[in-house]
Amino acid sequence: MQGNVEREVAVNQLSDPAQVERNDMLRGRMQAAMADRAFEAYNFGEGVVVVGVSDWEFYAAGHERSREVYVGIETRDSRKNTSTRLGLTVRFDPQTGALAKVYAQDALGSIFGCMPQEQLEKLNAEHQVRVSNPDEPLPRQARGAAAYEPTVEDVENVLRSNSLAVANAKGKSFDSMANEIHGDLDFDLVEQAALTGDDLDEQTDYANDEIARQLRERGILEPLKQACDSPSPGI
Repeated sequence: MQGNVEREVAVNQLSDPAQVERNDMLRGRMQAAMADRAFEAYNFGEGVVVVGVSDWEFYAAGHERSREVYVGIETRDSRKNTSTRLGLTVRFDPQTGALAKVYAQDALGSIFGCMPQEQLEKLNAEHQVRVSNPDEPLPRQARGAAAYEPTVEDVENVLRSNSLAVANAKGKSFDSMANEIHGDLDFDLVEQAALTGDDLDEQTDYANDEIARQLRERGILEPLKQACDSPSPGI
């Protein structure tokens, strides 16, 4: 008798439009969180730096998410760095909602990097906890790869574009200054600024604006000049 009641409740929930909508919203929230954390945990390879990302796109009836990821290879000569566009795909188990597969591919379809198995198992264990407690937020994971991480070349470009505002180069080249400055940037603030952009070009512009702000704050660039007030009529 109890089993019949439980089945009837389940059927009523499935036929209740409000409940169906709530379940879809909950699944979307959980998938979004898991996709973000899978991206953070993905191992793109030694010396590989993520320099930009696109928004997530949805495929396969809500059981797959994909985004473009732009990566650069760190070399001794940062001026020779080039960015590569990858497609990162996150697939979910249609039955359980757990992560089924995470992989990145280049333009030729070759797999790039890998998803560490221990990270996959950890995220799926957290997923089980979240299913039981859907209103509890997921703990923040230490980032393995920033969504947007500025390079030495980015700093050099900011110095060059503000060359007349450099306070005191002390005879150093912009390349040398950029190498010294880069490690002292607040990468979190640069990332937050970049991710307000809708595409890679906007992300780069916003990131460079934040780098310039930090350089002005440290006295490396001169403060922005205040615009003169327009004269009042008759003066």
